[in-house]
Amino acid sequence: MKHYSRFPLALILAALLSASTSAQNPTNQTLLTVGGQVDHPLQLTRADLDKYARQTVRAKDHDGKEYGYEGVVLADILRMAGVKLGEQLRGKALATC
Repeated sequence: MKHYSRFPLALILAALLSASTSAQNPTNQTLLTVGGQVDHPLQLTRADLDKYARQTVRAKDHDGKEYGYEGVVLADILRMAGVKLGEQLRGKALATC
């Protein structure tokens, strides 16, 4: 079940990263910012994202054509920022989402 729930997160981040890295970005330029109601706001550069484990996901569209996506799992970045996920998402934390 955990593997399936991470699938959409990996897909979203892979799309985000492929769009933002298609232009040539210097290593120190911020590519992704995580802010708001998080314990540890993040500003991640390409070098920061390269330190995270990458995951490859293959999925079929409605016509059966298969596509591949690769990127950092969004849940890993959110955990690093201190976002409550899964079983920790209870009470007030759940009501604010």
